[in-house]
Amino acid sequence: MIWRLRVPSVSFPIYHRRSFFTVSRIADNKSTMSVQQPPWNIPDRTAPEPVLKIYNSLTRTKTEFVPRNGRYVKWYNCGPTVYDASHMGHARNYVTQDILRRIMTDYFGYDVHFVMNITDIDDKIIIRARQNHLLENFRKETKSLSSELINHILSAWRSHVQGKVGKGWSESDRPTEGEEESAWPRLTERIQDNAWKQECLKRDEKFDMYFSSAIRTLSAIHTAQSRLDNGQTGLDAAHQLIDESRDILAQSLDYQLSGTVTDPAIPRSLAAFWEGQFFKDMARLKVREPDIITRVTEYVPEIVNFVERIIHNGYAYEAEGSVYFDTKSFDNAEGHNYAKLEPWSKGNRELLEDGEGALSKQSGSRSASDFALWKASKPGEPSWPSPWGSGRPGWHIECSVMASAIFGDNMDIHSGGIDLAFPHHDNEMAQSEAYHDCGSWVNYFIHTGHLHIEGLKMSKSLKNFITIDEILERHSARQLRLAFLTQLWNAKVDFSESLMTGEVRGLELTLNNFFTVVRALVSQARVDFTKSDGCHHYDTSESDLTN
Repeated sequence: MIWRLRVPSVSFPIYHRRSFFTVSRIADNKSTMSVQQPPWNIPDRTAPEPVLKIYNSLTRTKTEFVPRNGRYVKWYNCGPTVYDASHMGHARNYVTQDILRRIMTDYFGYDVHFVMNITDIDDKIIIRARQNHLLENFRKETKSLSSELINHILSAWRSHVQGKVGKGWSESDRPTEGEEESAWPRLTERIQDNAWKQECLKRDEKFDMYFSSAIRTLSAIHTAQSRLDNGQTGLDAAHQLIDESRDILAQSLDYQLSGTVTDPAIPRSLAAFWEGQFFKDMARLKVREPDIITRVTEYVPEIVNFVERIIHNGYAYEAEGSVYFDTKSFDNAEGHNYAKLEPWSKGNRELLEDGEGALSKQSGSRSASDFALWKASKPGEPSWPSPWGSGRPGWHIECSVMASAIFGDNMDIHSGGIDLAFPHHDNEMAQSEAYHDCGSWVNYFIHTGHLHIEGLKMSKSLKNFITIDEILERHSARQLRLAFLTQLWNAKVDFSESLMTGEVRGLELTLNNFFTVVRALVSQARVDFTKSDGCHHYDTSESDLTN
């Protein structure tokens, strides 16, 4: 598709690979062909409107966009889980959603009511806040470098090697307990073999990250031992050891002392800090603020009421102080379908477990596919009162409650990253339709594609990411927008320096030249405005611009 910006006697073509609203995508893989999505029905049109088509994840095709209420559009966008710095994945998602929103409002003239949530209580937030708190206290309580400190961290390193790094090893590679340090030179040599490393990564995609942490920590231990042998016992040496082994030490401290962290202000303050940083980053990227921001901790009473009604409707059950959604009962009920977005992922245990969070143990659930609406809190976790005992909301229920509080039993658009499609968005729809007893809670789902950096998938959990702060030191917000505009909004984006220095720089130069000419013509027109040469100069080109 070619968009051509025109002024009298001047034109510059801007090449765009395909329209945001007329893109179609081939099914992800062969498995999507064996299990089909349920039928989708277009909403009833209330007034004659020009036909706009948009790629809808609920059909994986272009479908006519028909808001339920004329030109008023209810749009809910999944916001961030705030526990760390915003990164390029956030930029990809929220800048893209901002571009789509601007097109809908500024070009097509829709009255968009844009709501975004902040997840400010979640397993990731709890773990990060706890670990930061425990590590900070440990650092404050450490007064000198000692053999006790070194042995403490060496013990944590051994546990990490067996537990975390060991997930990627075959049994023949695993060192005997107590012999991890003597086996380490052999293992560091083996990792140079790319074929061996790839086999380990197949067993656990985080293998490389865990192995790197182990290398860094053991090196710090050896350095500290050498200093101690030479009589260097100062506070700086002790703190350097703690800082360089922080990832492994924090996990060890959390394993031992998590139950002692009882102050609810600890996770709340972490979330509040990173929420503030997130919105600063969005402002730097020129992303429009949402019309309404919702936070999970502000809706806990509503979440409890929401869960109670789902139980009353027969689609959830209590077990050991937690409440689980009954996916089979819902899926078998007339007028309901579980996993509308990705029905082929229903039995994907890895995705299901990831969706439940690192602190969750589904010992009381009836099925592996059942997910927590309400989680009984354990020591070291924040809690709120409920009919089932002290607990906290499950991840998926949060958006259902907040979006329903604003939009009721139906919305036009729900958006987020493609990694949220299953189980998060599928679970959202199921529990919302169970609560409202409706067949369609969301009419159109918009999912932005994955972001890859130089060909590698970016992931915060893998610590393979570039923060927004880092990227804005190298490129402007406008250049990042142009980079995302060069590729389809719902496809994988491969971000690279060659893209930024090649295609993006060329686009920016074209736009700069175009607006330089425009400014010159406007200035000239202002100078010549009061002069007449006897002709009106309102010809076909001028008429085309206004009709």
